Amino acid sequence: MCDEVDCSLSRYSSYGARARCDGSGDNKKIIVFFNDQHDYTDCVSSPRADLLNLAFMHYFPADAKLNDEAKSLFVTDIPLFLTETQVRQAFSRYGTVIKCKLTPRNHYYNGHIQFSSTDAITQFNDIWVIICLGNSLRVCPASFSKSQRDSRREHVAILAGIPKNIKEADLLEIATQVNTKALNVSLSISSYKPKPYVYLNFSSFESLEAAKEMTVAFRGKGLTWHPPNEAQILCHVCGRPGCSPSKCNPHPIQKVDDRLNKLYSRFNAGSRRGRQDSRQSRDNSNSCSRSRSNSRSRNNNSSSSRSNNSHYNSNTSRPNTPRNSNRTNNTNNNPRNNDNSSGPTQPPHRPHSIISTTPTSSSDNPALTLPQHVIDELKAQIKEIANTLHTLKETVSWMNDTITAHEYRLSELEQGR
Repeated sequence: MCDEVDCSLSRYSSYGARARCDGSGDNKKIIVFFNDQHDYTDCVSSPRADLLNLAFMHYFPADAKLNDEAKSLFVTDIPLFLTETQVRQAFSRYGTVIKCKLTPRNHYYNGHIQFSSTDAITQFNDIWVIICLGNSLRVCPASFSKSQRDSRREHVAILAGIPKNIKEADLLEIATQVNTKALNVSLSISSYKPKPYVYLNFSSFESLEAAKEMTVAFRGKGLTWHPPNEAQILCHVCGRPGCSPSKCNPHPIQKVDDRLNKLYSRFNAGSRRGRQDSRQSRDNSNSCSRSRSNSRSRNNNSSSSRSNNSHYNSNTSRPNTPRNSNRTNNTNNNPRNNDNSSGPTQPPHRPHSIISTTPTSSSDNPALTLPQHVIDELKAQIKEIANTLHTLKETVSWMNDTITAHEYRLSELEQGR
């Protein structure tokens, strides 16, 4: 359409740069520029017949900016896992959204929401947050001055000790109880999970002091009040002040020790931990097998040598015992035997070899046992597996809570339609 406008208005000698489009839908505008007041007045005097009766009117960018601000909201603390479509749908409950733009800032989004009319903005003079899929989004009309925006963050308190993975939608009952205007559960920049405390914003100092006099509990667990400057000393696991996260965390992260891989390969126990090359694992297993085979062969050789030594000692202790070869020669030289050789053939007499066997005791072949340090290592691994199963149980419990929360949010969205 801009090309057609350029073609039509090019007959004016003072027509400036190319026409450009701004906005979308019913708020779409075509903006043109003139360098001469006479041409400008002639263009806006009547609709353009060659452009399907398109009508031009006076346009002042400064006034247009003020008009857009009167219909716009600034939104902060938007989690990064929310999409532009989800945010747009959340604000659609308050009016027709014609613009939704998200801009990353730190580990959140900042949003710019524009409605089709100023009527939708007036209700946010008293609304400080909205809930989008269980998450609290701070809102402020774009027409507010800096002092008006700062007043919404002037009276703040912290409630600490909330359980893990709790979102603002779960705390709306507490927000009503303490008469707060806004609440926000910060997300950890490392794990991006909710921290165990919530920020509460109040409209005045009196309402803040009145709320701090209340005893607040969540799911049977008492919560504690803190000023916002004590957030640095709160434990990010339990929310208590002065608690060490390393001691509070029941499942600390353990470093993978490569010595365990060697033990597993040696005794073929359990699965490998860490990243280990399969070829190296097979080589280690083969080398261990060869070492055990060599050890057994050495034991067999030593047993054979002991048996041979016993046999040798038994022969040397009886010097008068004739050797097998002498006995054979005497048999051949005996004439009686020669006479019998002409008769029926008899099998030759085979002398029995004398084998001296040494009785083996149980001490000579001890049972294979694992060293004590190996047993201790395996016990430690069994305990670690038990801890892992416990962690999986907690994960399943958290997933059940998350599913319940999603069902609540889905019902909330269905009610908003």
